[in-house]
Amino acid sequence: GVPGPELRGFAAINSIAVVPQTPTVLAVSSLGSVAVIDLNKPDDFGVVQAHQQGSLTKVVAHAAPSSMFLTCSSHTVMLFDQRSPAQAVLQCPSRGGHKLHSLALHPFQTTSFVTGDAAGSVSFWDLRLLDNGQYDSCETRSAALGAQQPGNIIWDVVYMPESADALFTASNAGALDLWLKSRNPAVPPFELALRLEEGHLPLMALDVHPKTKALCAASEMSTLQLYARVPLVSEAMVA
Repeated sequence: GVPGPELRGFAAINSIAVVPQTPTVLAVSSLGSVAVIDLNKPDDFGVVQAHQQGSLTKVVAHAAPSSMFLTCSSHTVMLFDQRSPAQAVLQCPSRGGHKLHSLALHPFQTTSFVTGDAAGSVSFWDLRLLDNGQYDSCETRSAALGAQQPGNIIWDVVYMPESADALFTASNAGALDLWLKSRNPAVPPFELALRLEEGHLPLMALDVHPKTKALCAASEMSTLQLYARVPLVSEAMVA
């Protein structure tokens, strides 16, 4: 590969994101900094202190509008405009109060996303439901049975490609879970449908192939777990 810019004074890079259909890369650090890098001019980049209270753990970029991106830190999700990232456009504290470690955008709705926290819970957010600044109105929390406990970090969460009805989580407890959209309006929007893996090593990251739907998860000890075929949604439907 071609070496990129050296982000001096940036501390550890916790997460990066490529802005879709642009030459822009976003990076967030353990000191709460955000770097906006244009790959056409990699040595001409800007770094701002976007979060004063500590580490930014994850960044994801919107496809439209492409200037917007989300980050999470401590127990708050923040929406930024990369044209002026020093100040968040919106800050949404999670009602759980636990540190947020993972974040994924809804594949079709720019106002919706899911987060995973340090206590084994996932939260489903829809900013269209924001009621006069009351953030509780736009967040619904769920947890797998027995998973909701301090230290069981949800390290990664991803939606099934081209689907808003299924997502996967990887946790500190070594669990790889498939969640499906619930058909029962009286329960949270997603429920645990299938535990694909329950090991002893923390699972730190996962991803799904956009075409084959093959799943890959990475453990703390540099081990990759490959699933050539993810179970069909119809095989694990939530009652």
